[in-house]
Amino acid sequence: MIRVSAPGKVYLCGEHAVVYGKHGICASISMRTRVSVESSDEFIIESFSGVSRGHPSKLYPYVAGAIKKIENLCEITPVKITISSEIPPASGLGSSASVTVATIKALSKMFGVELEKEEIARMAHEVEKEVQGSASRTDTYVSTFGGVLMLPEGEKLPVPNTSIIIAFTGVTSSTKELVASVRRLRERHPKVIDGVMEVIDSIAILVKERLKEGDLLSIGELMNINQGLLDSIGVSTEQISSIVYRARSSGAYGAKITGAGGGGSVVILSPSENSEKILNEIKPLCKEVFLTSIDTQGVREE
Repeated sequence: MIRVSAPGKVYLCGEHAVVYGKHGICASISMRTRVSVESSDEFIIESFSGVSRGHPSKLYPYVAGAIKKIENLCEITPVKITISSEIPPASGLGSSASVTVATIKALSKMFGVELEKEEIARMAHEVEKEVQGSASRTDTYVSTFGGVLMLPEGEKLPVPNTSIIIAFTGVTSSTKELVASVRRLRERHPKVIDGVMEVIDSIAILVKERLKEGDLLSIGELMNINQGLLDSIGVSTEQISSIVYRARSSGAYGAKITGAGGGGSVVILSPSENSEKILNEIKPLCKEVFLTSIDTQGVREE
């Protein structure tokens, strides 16, 4: 049996803008998806979502896409794939990317295909594009390599010495639909939306510099500005705003959507001494709260 895990992620800045080739800064987190692969008489995929038999699987399109990528490289035999995850699905924390990355890595090990991390990230991104219609390579790249990365260059950035709090709203959202809604808005107001994306791009460049300086206060302020811009393009909600403002008033450096929005999660950058207070203050406003850390490792064999 082969066992592989890959981390989820948070956006410090740049979501939606990265779809248009702008910069984004992402960090892998210690919450992981785990995939095990073993020989079987038939293709079986199993997780909390249920059991799927046969290939391709409609229930697990990302896993089916990962299997297809390995099939293009070698002859494969039926396997049982078992998935467990600490990452809530459709939460904006890169659950689909971590499943895809971990599955590609596990299958490549199972069938003796040598893949560099660049190849795993590329293949996983292709799967996400095929399933979603449009996707940034940020999620799959960060899940593969780990740490704090600036995209599209993939530049490794310093890891900030701070607590990361994640508030999951409990409201699931479709990345594909939200990306499409922003695209439609851009089609109606191209100059305005392009301008918003340019400002988000400039925020990412500034956050990169502040990470190098260790200026957490400024990073938080820039995250707050980014949140306002995400609100302006229609991907925030009343619940998200309530969490964001409660976290800020409780002592967070900054708080914003992470991922597509429309529900999902809020990422909160917090001084360690304020983390407990912030957790208690925002708990009534969301389904789940996680105190996590930035994971410096990406996909790995367990």
